[in-house]
Amino acid sequence: MRYMQKTITIILVVITPLLLRAQVKKKALHWFNATQWGWLMGEKQHTYSIQTVTGVLYKKWSAGIGVAFDTYGYRSLPVFADGAYTLAGNKSPLQVYADAGLNIPLSSKNLPHKYPDGDVWNTLHASFYGELGLRYQIALSRGFCIIPGIGFNYKTFKYTETAYTGDVTVPTLNSHYTYRYSKYVLRIGFAIR
Repeated sequence: MRYMQKTITIILVVITPLLLRAQVKKKALHWFNATQWGWLMGEKQHTYSIQTVTGVLYKKWSAGIGVAFDTYGYRSLPVFADGAYTLAGNKSPLQVYADAGLNIPLSSKNLPHKYPDGDVWNTLHASFYGELGLRYQIALSRGFCIIPGIGFNYKTFKYTETAYTGDVTVPTLNSHYTYRYSKYVLRIGFAIR
């Protein structure tokens, strides 16, 4: 059942911009959807991510809302705003882009969340996510293009660990942890406009 829900969600994310595009006549404002796979290369590991952004294009500017699945350091679901400016080119433009938003950590067996009696042990916190880079749009048809890109990606991961001391005067000790992950990213994907 869960697999079916994920599959339907992915299909809707890809098809919705196509349906919106069919409903809109030629205007200065256009809808787009970009889906990209990324190879994250950092000091500690090399791994992948996938992201999708849906938004609007206006002349040389674009803005959208995106979501990603990021496996670097600790698995997370970044939710972010995406903005881009086209530097040059008409058919295959070069763009500079920036993403900024929240990094939402996902549960993991590597970081238990509860004691056997049900008390909370580790509390995960949303934190900062960002990416800056360049991408190139290779138009294959009027509404479809391939997007290779390169960038710098940064995310933080925060959690609070609660330890029960057994002492009545100080029943718990809270330790706060913050991890910062900086890495380069190579992306390849497609956009539908």
